[in-house]
Amino acid sequence: MSMFRQKAIDVLVYTGDGVSALCLSQTLNTFRSLLGDRYSIVTVDSHQLATEPWEKTTFLLTIPGGRDLPYNRDLSGTAANKIRNFVYNGGLYIGFCAGGYFASSRCVFEPNSQLSVIGERPLHFFPNICKGAAYPGFKYNSEECARAVKIQVQKEAFKNREASKWLSELNVENTFVYYNGGGYFVNADSRDNFLTDYGWDLESNRDTEEKDKKTHKINVLARYPSDVTDPEDRGAIVEDAAAIVACNFGRGMAVLSGVHIEFSHDSFLSNGDRTVPQEVINRLISTDRQRKIILVAIFQYMGLDVKINIIDECTTKPMKQITPTFVIPIKDIPISETAKFMYKLNSVATNGTIDDTYNKIIFQTVDSNMYHHTTQVTPNNPTNETEEKSVIQLYICNDKLPSTYKSIYSFDIEKFTHYIKKTNASVFGNWLMYTEVTTSTQTFLEK
Repeated sequence: MSMFRQKAIDVLVYTGDGVSALCLSQTLNTFRSLLGDRYSIVTVDSHQLATEPWEKTTFLLTIPGGRDLPYNRDLSGTAANKIRNFVYNGGLYIGFCAGGYFASSRCVFEPNSQLSVIGERPLHFFPNICKGAAYPGFKYNSEECARAVKIQVQKEAFKNREASKWLSELNVENTFVYYNGGGYFVNADSRDNFLTDYGWDLESNRDTEEKDKKTHKINVLARYPSDVTDPEDRGAIVEDAAAIVACNFGRGMAVLSGVHIEFSHDSFLSNGDRTVPQEVINRLISTDRQRKIILVAIFQYMGLDVKINIIDECTTKPMKQITPTFVIPIKDIPISETAKFMYKLNSVATNGTIDDTYNKIIFQTVDSNMYHHTTQVTPNNPTNETEEKSVIQLYICNDKLPSTYKSIYSFDIEKFTHYIKKTNASVFGNWLMYTEVTTSTQTFLEK
């Protein structure tokens, strides 16, 4: 008898304390546009990483930019051990900026300054120091000293994977990417980095040591220009500083980036409060397509199932509109159960609205005769608040899905209801939550 195995389709994006709102929104937008057709983009916090069995269904875990210290505080211990084991056993990790500092063996950030952060880190994917900022002048919660850095893509490194070797034939040498406070990976080319802290018992595996050195090593995927300075001595130029590294770890891989290759210029154009210099924005615009090409190549290098034509598709296809979400009773549930459900929702709501950082859920009860409004809410619909939020309509049905909505939904709820009732299960299948397009189910599950 064969055992059912869950397919790993989740791409987890960390949203815990310390994550920058801008970095998070850029990571989510980029991942949804490039990976959303093939993977489920899910947000997680430190508690979930430490306590829930996320590993079996997860393909990739990403920690965006922000502040490294809260990451180290909240993810050390059980969460870090689970992340390490996940990657060691074949999982993937991407760390942007602070996520790269955190995934190195040691973080050295702005020493001899009021911003100084120095210390060991628990993941050790990069077995040496991530040192920054690579450029002086960094300020928290500010883009005043942000830069458009022309990275030096190491095209030969992409030949190490069949899926990504095509990048070596393209002209991507002069690509600008957003930079604000990231580090460089010290001595990334050194053989001393091979087989450091990978869990191998070299005393009992000496015959395979050379094979391991070839397999478990650091590949530099991109370098900074020759204007990086050592934050411990700003007069010292750091030649060939590694900006993006791929770290083989057991059967998995971690890609760490000191630059924000996930950033598009769009966020700076749409928000008038941003302080990024116009010169920086213009440079980002000039090579934005090349940036996406490099990012797709990195995804393919790691083993993600993404096609190069997704770049054209995600720029030409209109973004899918959010459709209303329905909570539908599948069995003959008394009206009192619906009332209890509404009571619980109202306990965490204000005037029929549930707010979290990125979503605004407006809910109400409806019956099967509800009129279908043709106007749909679009993603990232600005509210009167200073931040953009996705507005989601949530309808709790008293009986069944309103008939006027059946034509826009592809799932056969009536057929599903028929088979659920045949199971005679006493509790399972009492309710169905359904929508065609939403931003994330995480808020639904938590609230």
